[in-house]
Amino acid sequence: SSCRWLETRTQAQYREGPRRSAMAGPTNEWAGLTKEELFSRYQSSPSGLSAGSVKSLQEKYGLNQLEKEKKDSIFKVFFSQFKSPVVMLLIAAMIASAAFGEYVEAAVILFIITLNACLATHQEMSAADALDKLAQMAAPQCSVIRDGKSDSIDATQLVPGDIIELKTGDGVPADCRLLECMEIHANESLLTGESEEVHKVLIEDELTAPFPKNMCFMSTSITNGRGVAIVTTTGMKTQVGTIAVQLQKAKTGTGLTPLQLALNRLGGIIGVISISVLVIIIIVAILKKYEDPAHPGEDPILSIIMVAVAFAVSSVPEGLPMVVTICLALGCQDMVKRKALVRSLPSVETLGSCSVICSDKTGTLTEGKMTAMRIYTFVRTGANVQDFLLYPTKGFNPNGGLFKTSDCSEGVKEGMDKMFLASKDTFKSGNFPKYESIAPNYSDPTRKDLESIVSRCFMSALFLNSHTTSLEFEEGKGGEPDKWLPKGNMSEAAIIVAAAKMRIGVTNPSEDLKAKFKMVPELEIPFNSERKMQITVHKCATPGEFMGVKFTPGHEASSHFAIIKGAPDRIFPLMPYNPVQAEDGSPQLDKTIPRTSDDDSNIAMANAQLADQALRVLAAGVAPLSDADIAACQKCANAEERLKFFKDKKSATFLGLIGNADPPRPGVGPAIQICREAGIRVVMITGDQRPTALAIAKQINLIKSGEPADNQILVCSEMRDSTGNLKSDGELDELCGRINVFSRAQPEDKIAIVHSLQRQGMVVGMTGDGVNDAPALRAADIGIAMGIAGTDVAKGASDMVLLDDNFVTIVAAVEEGRKIYANIQKFVSFLLGTNIGEVIYLAISIIADIPVPLEALQIIFLNLMSDGCPAVALSKEPADPDIMKVNPRSKKSDIMTRHWWIYGNFPHVFFEAAAVLASVCLGIYLFTGVVTVPDLETLCDTVKNDGQAGLPLTCVCHRYSFERSAFETIVDFYVPPVAGERWGTFYLKDSEVVLEGVLDKQEAFDAWKEENAVTMALAGGANNWEELRALRYDTMPGLYDQMKTLKEDGGQGYPENTCKSLGTALGRTQAFITAVYCEMMRAYTVRCAPGDGTNPPWMWDVFMRNWWMHIACSISFWLTILVTVIPGFNRVIFQLVTPPFATYLIGISLPIANAFLDEMVPKPLYKLLVVYPGRKKA
Repeated sequence: SSCRWLETRTQAQYREGPRRSAMAGPTNEWAGLTKEELFSRYQSSPSGLSAGSVKSLQEKYGLNQLEKEKKDSIFKVFFSQFKSPVVMLLIAAMIASAAFGEYVEAAVILFIITLNACLATHQEMSAADALDKLAQMAAPQCSVIRDGKSDSIDATQLVPGDIIELKTGDGVPADCRLLECMEIHANESLLTGESEEVHKVLIEDELTAPFPKNMCFMSTSITNGRGVAIVTTTGMKTQVGTIAVQLQKAKTGTGLTPLQLALNRLGGIIGVISISVLVIIIIVAILKKYEDPAHPGEDPILSIIMVAVAFAVSSVPEGLPMVVTICLALGCQDMVKRKALVRSLPSVETLGSCSVICSDKTGTLTEGKMTAMRIYTFVRTGANVQDFLLYPTKGFNPNGGLFKTSDCSEGVKEGMDKMFLASKDTFKSGNFPKYESIAPNYSDPTRKDLESIVSRCFMSALFLNSHTTSLEFEEGKGGEPDKWLPKGNMSEAAIIVAAAKMRIGVTNPSEDLKAKFKMVPELEIPFNSERKMQITVHKCATPGEFMGVKFTPGHEASSHFAIIKGAPDRIFPLMPYNPVQAEDGSPQLDKTIPRTSDDDSNIAMANAQLADQALRVLAAGVAPLSDADIAACQKCANAEERLKFFKDKKSATFLGLIGNADPPRPGVGPAIQICREAGIRVVMITGDQRPTALAIAKQINLIKSGEPADNQILVCSEMRDSTGNLKSDGELDELCGRINVFSRAQPEDKIAIVHSLQRQGMVVGMTGDGVNDAPALRAADIGIAMGIAGTDVAKGASDMVLLDDNFVTIVAAVEEGRKIYANIQKFVSFLLGTNIGEVIYLAISIIADIPVPLEALQIIFLNLMSDGCPAVALSKEPADPDIMKVNPRSKKSDIMTRHWWIYGNFPHVFFEAAAVLASVCLGIYLFTGVVTVPDLETLCDTVKNDGQAGLPLTCVCHRYSFERSAFETIVDFYVPPVAGERWGTFYLKDSEVVLEGVLDKQEAFDAWKEENAVTMALAGGANNWEELRALRYDTMPGLYDQMKTLKEDGGQGYPENTCKSLGTALGRTQAFITAVYCEMMRAYTVRCAPGDGTNPPWMWDVFMRNWWMHIACSISFWLTILVTVIPGFNRVIFQLVTPPFATYLIGISLPIANAFLDEMVPKPLYKLLVVYPGRKKA
């Protein structure tokens, strides 16, 4: 089949091609070629390519599809989770534990880091791949002409030179140059970001335009008309393919979020401090020949190593990576509740540090739907101009009405908005809200006043003229919201929706205007880009009038009328009259008195007001037609002759103007104000012309009324030099540092803006919905895509998706991000307080010759199990009231600020260390009678071998009896084996000798000797412990080996159950209880700890605001109790002993004192020295 060439210029002009534009910039490679040049270039013809040439071309150009992005394997993603300094410290602690036989500790640490890596890997692998989504956008089938025949093929099989057919509803399968164009309109918002449809032409004047109007582009869609085109590029060479390449290259720098950077810095600091303190403590322990009294017989070197492991474990917050991951995951859930879906965990927090939001206009700040906003009618009455507002404007939803603009105050609009929301479930059944109860509603069909009749006549004329477009209701399924969808010519959708708000069309099924005023299709003058108008002819329902407006005198019997719609400047010459008010008060078309200069001035003023508001203005009028007029039109050979008839006749009456706009989303203005108060800069980036961008910026309060606009708005071409290249970084940074509105932006401009802001140290968020936004979304610190109107490409390139497409949701997301970061600060302080406190009391205990308060596995339990639950509960803390009143933090700022350290961390650390040291000293003293390691060593007489630790033979200790409220003297002793026995019997714990009072060693020996037959037989003639040893023990061959065998075999609980070891373990158990409950109380005080610059509340003021904290602390409380009481589990695994009840009371009382000091010492000082002086300065 041959192609039919539709031309609006002469053949000579077509062959010459368009005149080259003088504008700087690259000329489009195909837009200026003639059809012969195109055919020659691709060895094609109007009959298409031959089947034989297609195969070779496919081998040359490949498939018409987008290349998929290379994805990291799951193993690479998994192992990448181990790169953080904090995790590396944990790995080092795990290796050290395993190397020295502490396999339980090593296994627990391994479990922690593996769980953390699994959680993060799952989140990353489940994120959608951007380029996979890009590939899915390609049209699956297309109509192609090959060998003169039309066929439907897979779009991936297209090659350059193919001739394709396009029609309404088709997706464009590849970039192509139009050869035949019958009123084609294309939706290119996915590429350009602009919602207004593009009217396609055959001849393009502006060859430097990025998207020439005589070309169609892959991934866009045809919304009207039909045509034929030749494919110019396929696959990755198309415009969308170019964006895909940019998308792959967009990310620069480390790619780490501010939180990850801060955690890495924190990990590095912890590592340096840990290694320094560890080396010092090991040296001190070696010099002091430290031995753990709770583990007699243990190799001294191993004892020192275990102290080192304990220090390593205490200095690394094991729970930090996992709690951060859990916190961010919980943050993801909270974000979803606030209509924001996060695709990667760290992005939850990043938005909280966002200092600039670069927002695409169309579909983000605006609704992305052309909407009728305002109507002017011009009836010669006392006022002469009638100014109306269509409201509410909710996209294509026809729920609304027509009101006088002067009646629509902000309070009235708020009332209408509430009424709109309340009627969502009932409106679809035809029930309009009673807007007239708030303000007079001129859309009410029952109103008979002049303004209502004329405005209804005007909208009916627009509706009838837009006969190819309709509005349909689509009920939501599967939880999806209901939708109102326009069908047909999308450029007329705003008119159809406005008419529906006035009960014309779909919202008034009882009155079918199209049937009532039947169109005469053969007399239509269609719209085209040169005419910029459309004329339809209709039959009157009642001769001599239309919608209650009478025709001019002399046309009382007219059976037809013409509706003229188009650009005001084009249709004014056809309609020199305005409506008038007849003697009976009704409106009437006039044909007697032409418009006066005052009339023209009123119309010009109204037109200018609409243009100043960035509204696209259409005008309409009506011309009565007699039978003779109809006969004359029918004689015209074509539309051009009919148009000449109407131009010559000049009999139409001008009815009014309608202003259509892509309106701001509801709440965008207040949201921008909140951003301004929060120190967040909002930058609008749009492809609109400068005046339109400026008008929108003023509407949404981005540029305040009265502010100078010249230094806040820029046409993006000014970012380039005379050669078309971007200016230097310094010049761009100066521009981007002050400009808030960028107009006529291209995708590469958006990326340049993002990178400039990032160079200035800002954390940049970029919102968008189209393919053109994807590279900038990927380049930004956090990309924010629209979930409903957004393309899959944009979603795939983003870090966060707004599920309701509402810019207001960004403010909620920022608040959520700030809350999450504040909570991360709180639990980092919480966990660091534990770890630093552990380092301090472990260090002091070594230096002061006190048994270390906690062992390695007890520290792990404290850091993970006991602290983990409250730390996670801290992530559920609600936001502080002033969280959106402070500036965003710097990307380089540390999690723990100077004030956090001075007032929030260090006081608690010292109070906790004092409480734990007091607890262990008191506990060991209560259960052994002494405190220091040297004194504990004197309690037992031991047997030693060269270079090996001593094993106890006899022990004399003092233990406080809570039942008798007095100290007792405890004696443990070993009875050597008799002939035939493998080993002897050690009398300890339940079989030990208990003596009343505090006895010295000699007194204890004398009382013990007379205690029973066993002691009397063992003592023999010995009069003290030294003689007993000489008599019974020193004479035994292989005594040390025998005792060591007894220890290793674990028989009789030796030697851990000797009074010295058991007493030390009981004291350590009390210290463990104190340490756990200090942290439990800290969880309550850290919620309002001083350090973030605000006035911190008192603990009791916020005590009940987070029930998760009560649950978490209850879990920690009872876990601690269980760990100390479950037989075997307590002693074998955690080296704890079930203590008397009074020990729990002591262990709990000290944390309460700790919490009191946390509240009453640093917080008043912070208020006095930081908060109050800051208020005075403000």
